[in-house]
Amino acid sequence: MACPVAAIAGPAVKSVHLPAQSLTASVQAIAQMFGIELLFSEDSLRGRTAPAISGRYPAQAALDLVLSGSNLMARRTEDGSYVIAAIPRADGPPVAATPEILVRGRRNDNADIQRTINDVRPYRVIDREDIATSHSETVEELAAQRLTANAQGATLAQQASSAMGQTASSINLRGLGTDQTLILVDGRRLPQLPAGTSGFLQPDVNALPPEALDRVETITATSGGIYGPGSTAGVVNLVLRRDYRGIDLSVTHGVTARGDAPYSRADLRVGFTPDHGDTEVMLDVAASDFGGLLAGQRDFQQRANARSFANDPSLFIVAGPPSSRSLTVVSANGTPLVLKPGYGGTALGSVITYAPPADGRSASALAQTLVANAGRFDATPGAGAAGADASLLSARKTSSIIASIHHRTGGIELFADYLRLVNRGEAQGTGDVAQIPLGAQNPGNPFAQNVIVYAPNPNQAYHYAFRTEIVRATGGVIASLPGHWRGEAEFSLGGSDRNMVSSGQNFTLAGFGVYETQILNGDGPRNPLADYSTYLASFNGLFGPDQAHFQQSSRFRDLSLRLAGPVARLPGGDVGLTLLGERRVERVSGGTASDLAALFAQPIEQTLGGYGQTVNSLYAEVRAPLTARDSGIRPLRGLEVQLAVRYDDAIMWASANDPTQPDAGRSIRNGGAVYTAGVKFTPLTGIVLRSSISTGQQPLALSELSRRIFPNAGVSFLPDPKRGNLRSTNFFDEVLGGAPNPVPSWARSISVGAVVQPPSVPGLRVSVDYTNIVRTHENVSGIMDETEYFIAHEDLYPGRVTRAPLTAADIAKGYTGGVIEQVDISSLQEGRTVIDAIDGQASYRLSLKRQGVLTLDGSLTWQPRFRRYVGFDVPSRNFSGAADGAVSLRANAGVRWTRDRLTLTAQGEYIGSYRITSAVELLRMNELLNDVPAQGGVTVPGQATLDLGLAYRFALAGMSFDGHRRSLNLRFGVQDVFDSRPVTVVNAPGGYNSYVDPRRRRFELTLETGF
Repeated sequence: MACPVAAIAGPAVKSVHLPAQSLTASVQAIAQMFGIELLFSEDSLRGRTAPAISGRYPAQAALDLVLSGSNLMARRTEDGSYVIAAIPRADGPPVAATPEILVRGRRNDNADIQRTINDVRPYRVIDREDIATSHSETVEELAAQRLTANAQGATLAQQASSAMGQTASSINLRGLGTDQTLILVDGRRLPQLPAGTSGFLQPDVNALPPEALDRVETITATSGGIYGPGSTAGVVNLVLRRDYRGIDLSVTHGVTARGDAPYSRADLRVGFTPDHGDTEVMLDVAASDFGGLLAGQRDFQQRANARSFANDPSLFIVAGPPSSRSLTVVSANGTPLVLKPGYGGTALGSVITYAPPADGRSASALAQTLVANAGRFDATPGAGAAGADASLLSARKTSSIIASIHHRTGGIELFADYLRLVNRGEAQGTGDVAQIPLGAQNPGNPFAQNVIVYAPNPNQAYHYAFRTEIVRATGGVIASLPGHWRGEAEFSLGGSDRNMVSSGQNFTLAGFGVYETQILNGDGPRNPLADYSTYLASFNGLFGPDQAHFQQSSRFRDLSLRLAGPVARLPGGDVGLTLLGERRVERVSGGTASDLAALFAQPIEQTLGGYGQTVNSLYAEVRAPLTARDSGIRPLRGLEVQLAVRYDDAIMWASANDPTQPDAGRSIRNGGAVYTAGVKFTPLTGIVLRSSISTGQQPLALSELSRRIFPNAGVSFLPDPKRGNLRSTNFFDEVLGGAPNPVPSWARSISVGAVVQPPSVPGLRVSVDYTNIVRTHENVSGIMDETEYFIAHEDLYPGRVTRAPLTAADIAKGYTGGVIEQVDISSLQEGRTVIDAIDGQASYRLSLKRQGVLTLDGSLTWQPRFRRYVGFDVPSRNFSGAADGAVSLRANAGVRWTRDRLTLTAQGEYIGSYRITSAVELLRMNELLNDVPAQGGVTVPGQATLDLGLAYRFALAGMSFDGHRRSLNLRFGVQDVFDSRPVTVVNAPGGYNSYVDPRRRRFELTLETGF
């Protein structure tokens, strides 16, 4: 079976051989063969027969032939899909756009309304051809390459050991947080991942193979009015391929230009119909293996170490150097190093030097080495898990099963769908560097003063293993109803599992005592500058096993009822109405966390409290094409209005982990209506103007449900304004946790844009959209000394400060408040975020006639404002371009040339500059003192990469399982052709710009064939 390509790729001509059969079966076969999205009403095709056709045709001609004599026609829409509709009568109204809610794309099970790139809201669609030519290994990688509004920087895999080997996906639209980007698969929610005492995490979709994707639909604005809670930053809908006929096998292998970070993947898709199209069965099984990348396989950390030392050597002397393959020696009192007479008595003229570890080295050889390296630092990381063998990218193994069955009988369709995603990650590392003090009196110390020798701590390598599993099974029925209405009922059941294990060795209590004795005295026998093997052996018996384990599972169920159909006829077409009722329940039944610390030797077992949420929703969406595209009211031609209203009644609950705190676990119910409203029209031929406004809510976090009282934990030394401005040293209780009466954070988005498709330049499309997002009622805590703030502003926050009753003595002194008994410093929901962004997209498809088809495309996101207000009279902060925010500019551009069986592609990506400092003042002050001098500046310059690709289809002898000619599809990609080195960033994980792939130049080959 030939690999499907998107309709936008060009007017491909294919050999089409179809028998006389049902019209439904014929149009589905053509859609599958040409890789097009075909939309139609099943009622209009039911009972009709298509003639046999044989020959070479483009998609439009093939559809015209099978539709001949049926009073139906196929037309291509603006977004490249095809719609089958009735041929209008000569005396009837013009053909109107078929309401998308009345049709169902037969190549997928997408439950969402079909959204197009020319919708009233700025949707971004990544089609099958873009996915194939991206050579992405995961959905996360695809989003990083193609979604310019995705602000995710360092992924969990890039954080490696610090993230305990996690390889779960992270997609972060606009930088608002992964919890505010809703991930859907086929328009349906996935079970979220449990996160211990932190609540729910974004579903992990890294096990979903890109080969299984038909397209990715994204809206980068608040979408609660359509999709419900959790979509305040936007929605990413992953639509799966549904190739129901044939057997496809694809094998992929990738490796870097340096021969490391190997990657392999195998995908098998089987689809068949046992009863001539009434029943369709599909199975997709895939597995992948990524070998990871070690720090020593790149020189990023070495370059970061060298830059830090060259720019600010005092930082290494004061704070201590990072891991090195050599033994770094630093003067303990800051005076220049001087060797003892027995070592030559040389003054080194520096407070730092180094020597490689060695056995049997003479005093003169050691002295010569120390003098030669005076004032220098060996920037190369040492061997072992603290240096070269630490994970730079976590290894990853994934597996997936996607299965579906559909059966149509009369006006009813029954369907069942199953999805299982498993993702395993592994990493290793340790951050420990031993500090061995050697006193001047120590005979093993070659220096005349006290020194500190920095060396790796042996036997402290930690191994981290991570696993997620997501399962979702869906069953339902779709029924054709009178008046061209359709009804759908479906039920999803599933769950998720998250498991993390760490294992290594660390000091036992006795071993730590032995070790610390020398740290304090500086005269012990442990000396790495002497015989190094003896030094390593001196740690024998000091270590014991150090292990930790976390496991938690969730259960998920979702019941929904949907009705859709036309309610009126307007000049522009049918007014479509969609109604939805839904009940979704997610429940985490506790979990376990265990810790066997070598220091204490006794395992600590903890049973985690359960939590969950129940959301009952009602939703209605109407689309009204008020005027036709050829309306006499020229400025309002093609006027369409969209309105969606949704009411969500959400209950979030958590059990109490601490029974002594009666309010530690509680249930909170919040309900509210949100909406989406939009309009688009065509004032001039080829120009579409659009505008929309939408709102949404963010579910309460688990931390917002917990409130704890800490007795006598607070004290204030500032003047008490209600007690004569006297300072009091009385201790009082403090309340921490969620706000007293928390409400969900609320967001509002406004988008205004234009789409230009000039008739004089066929194939050109340009869109520009401005989006403003305002998010309010954000939780704020831990910003400053909240205790002092609430006391000073007691009247502004009633109930935050509790006082004892006024005594007669208090009244006599003129006091207006009693002694403070309690201060509630729990979360203050006064935070606010404001984002301004401009998104641009451009594409141009040019037919070169016999020389093929040339397609140019590009997109960019400019986000100059990402301002956060935290309350507490703290000035607002702009996180745009900050290390803990989002880069202000991201862009990509590509060119694709297709001729017959050959396709060549080139794709460039640009990541804008950003600052290495935080937007938060307290953090930035420390970074300005330490990181900026070490970096030699505050700005990380922008970087660009270029990818090249080739695809070719070879014709094979014989026929495939589904009756088509066999073929072998080859795709070869070179990513980062110019082997771009990520910019060195001294305070970033791994020492490099984490927006850039650390693997550098790499190659990937995919072979796909049908049977």
